[in-house]
Amino acid sequence: MINERRIIIAISIEFIICYDDFKYQVFMKKNLAILLFCVLVLGSIRQSSFAQYYYYPIDTPTATATPTPGAWYKLKNASLFKNGEINLTLGSITSFDADDDGTGYLVIGNPGVVTSSSNIAFFPSSFKTSLYEWKNPNYSFSSLSLVASFYDYVRARKTYEIASVGDVSENKIYVIKSDSLDLTNSTFPAASAPFILIIRNVADTDYGNLVIKENITSDNSGVVILAKNIAFEPVVTSVYGLFIADSVDIQGTTNGLKVVGNLISNTDVAIPERTDLSKPSLFVVVDPGQYISLLPLSVSKYDFRQTQ
Repeated sequence: MINERRIIIAISIEFIICYDDFKYQVFMKKNLAILLFCVLVLGSIRQSSFAQYYYYPIDTPTATATPTPGAWYKLKNASLFKNGEINLTLGSITSFDADDDGTGYLVIGNPGVVTSSSNIAFFPSSFKTSLYEWKNPNYSFSSLSLVASFYDYVRARKTYEIASVGDVSENKIYVIKSDSLDLTNSTFPAASAPFILIIRNVADTDYGNLVIKENITSDNSGVVILAKNIAFEPVVTSVYGLFIADSVDIQGTTNGLKVVGNLISNTDVAIPERTDLSKPSLFVVVDPGQYISLLPLSVSKYDFRQTQ
């Protein structure tokens, strides 16, 4: 039976002391020091110890950690579709080279639309897709059929099978059978551009792989290379051409990789970090002139004669 009930509420609303049948229950919100101070003020307590202590955590704001900058990429005169999320974290931004204006945009020059099958997010938020902010996240896009079907397309036209890259001599469509083909600047037949080089495996059941072992420095003005996988070795920092593959492997370079032409992959491309993270690790400058120079290879010529 409750003989006496007294509730004392401190002015600061920091605690409540309930006196019930000579038992004390103390409900604390912040700290024990305030309680002890109030006990001394209220006088002696009949029981030598408190029955229970209840401590409640204080809701304090937690500082948000600044994301660590990582590898990022940049394009010029391009549109972009990426499988998966576009999520880039940047620090300070500087130019890759003279072709890069150093602005905080994913696409510079004459930008197109940036699309992704998932979210598009940047840190800091001042970094934008382009000057016009043309973007479409969560965009549904089927896989590139170009890589799979292009060989069937060109087989319907005139193709030339060659034994080595050195056999390229004219503006034609060439097929070379190799499970893995190494390409260097010295073996690259830039003088024969424009041409299309298709790498098939020896069994001719799929595309073969291409390994680019050094910079392709010649402005070849229209060379398309199709392969299963295109690998850029760590020493490679600059290539010219239109490179199309199911997958692309950038093996990492301290100075980043620049592609003048275009780089198209059917699967997501892992971008390795470079030493200076203020510069993009991958810089793709889309060159429309290389596409235009290939028009003669994509147009069929027919000679019609009327017979009496």
